[in-house]
Amino acid sequence: MVVVVLLIVIVGVAVVAERAYGRTRVSQILARPDYYQGRIVIVTGEVSDSYSILNTGIMQINDGTGAIWVRKVGPVPAPGSRASVRGRVNTVLQIGPITAVGIEAL
Repeated sequence: MVVVVLLIVIVGVAVVAERAYGRTRVSQILARPDYYQGRIVIVTGEVSDSYSILNTGIMQINDGTGAIWVRKVGPVPAPGSRASVRGRVNTVLQIGPITAVGIEAL
């Protein structure tokens, strides 16, 4: 009984800590793009791809649950780097039931 209560407390603390830091899993955004549309999120993960042109760049962040593209003003980290981005979720492309979403860094 004590072990069960302790496990519930640990899980509860983990959920509260995640919400306190405001991090959102990429899989959550991809599963419910309409819900996250226009919302500000924080995504942390490994940069799996990145490109820069002049003063604008895009990077793909993979947090282990999925990958999402992020547009950012200024330089972007190199692939293999860890990054944390705060930004607004936007629909990039929608064709019928298929929706592609991305994040515009703030």
